[in-house]
Amino acid sequence: MKKNICRAITALLPITIITAVYTITPSEIVLPENARYSAYPNGFVRLASAVDTRAVGETEVKAELFGAFPIKTVQVSVVPERYVSVSGEVIGVRIYSDGIMVTGIENTGAARLAGIKKGDVIEKINGITLDSTEQLASVISEDEVNTLTIRRGEERLEITVRGRNKEDGYSVGMWVRDSAAGIGTLTYIAPDGSYGALGHAICDSDTELAVPLSKGTLSPCRISSVKAGKSGEPGELVGAIGSEVTGSVLENSELGIYGKTAPLDENLFPIATRFLVKEGAAQLWCDVDGTGTKSYAITIDRVSGSSKPNNKSMTITVTDPELLAKTGGIVQGMSGSPIIQNGKLVGAVTHVFVNDPTRGYGIFIENMLAEVEKIK
Repeated sequence: MKKNICRAITALLPITIITAVYTITPSEIVLPENARYSAYPNGFVRLASAVDTRAVGETEVKAELFGAFPIKTVQVSVVPERYVSVSGEVIGVRIYSDGIMVTGIENTGAARLAGIKKGDVIEKINGITLDSTEQLASVISEDEVNTLTIRRGEERLEITVRGRNKEDGYSVGMWVRDSAAGIGTLTYIAPDGSYGALGHAICDSDTELAVPLSKGTLSPCRISSVKAGKSGEPGELVGAIGSEVTGSVLENSELGIYGKTAPLDENLFPIATRFLVKEGAAQLWCDVDGTGTKSYAITIDRVSGSSKPNNKSMTITVTDPELLAKTGGIVQGMSGSPIIQNGKLVGAVTHVFVNDPTRGYGIFIENMLAEVEKIK
């Protein structure tokens, strides 16, 4: 019996390996012009022939397991090399929501009885489009019965709520918010003034959901102190957001915030596609003490092979003694800090590991650039 099981496993093992390798081998590889490429989509697979990146174009190449067993045909695209200005500057961000966010519900209030939920977005009251929490509160306090137009995910609902009569007017027992503000790091500015920052969405502090964007602004931020991170307690940059507006926010997505600002004619770096990002030494650009952007040593520990855009494309470890002494590693406010490897911009920091602030996640820069194309 054991021999039969062993034979079955031995027979299935090659099929399992080939299937797994087929799945993780990309069907398309995008390389910038004149890129140096090792011809290894992963550690086991080699392209059957070298890719000529001296000219823009497309070609098909066989991918082979151990350089001997054909796995699949890979489409290789060589695209024009792009340059952007790398920043690393700490910025203040103010965004205003598209609708009024419900951030909390009383346990026995009228809102709960009517079926309103935390995370709902109120678009209208009695058919009137809402612009602010003050407008919503004013109407609710005056009228006992109101109809709310609510956005819940992809749904739109009409919910009638009957308020409770209090000394200063009617109340329905819910907490709402129409804006959010915070600090983060500007990753890059393209020649046309479009920028990418943070590498993740700005979320409401109570619902932990991305704030649905109506409009937003960038402003300078002056760092006053830093709270170093430690295991179980993420640190943070502490700063004051200035009143001057230096840019607009046009998108608040899971892959960062994007908009327009003044072009920057310095720190030009070529863009690396995800196929050029390798495990090994890299540099992190950030400002953690208000003295300006500096370069710090990090290591890229793992690179994701997933073709699905996400903000956890790589894991990194801070190794620079100076940065570790200042911050303990990655802290809140450093999200968006550019990652440079082999003279190219490869991505940006997005998250810190709560139990190990020396480590965190990064996003591929090509994922951020793809978001800008959606806006255009």
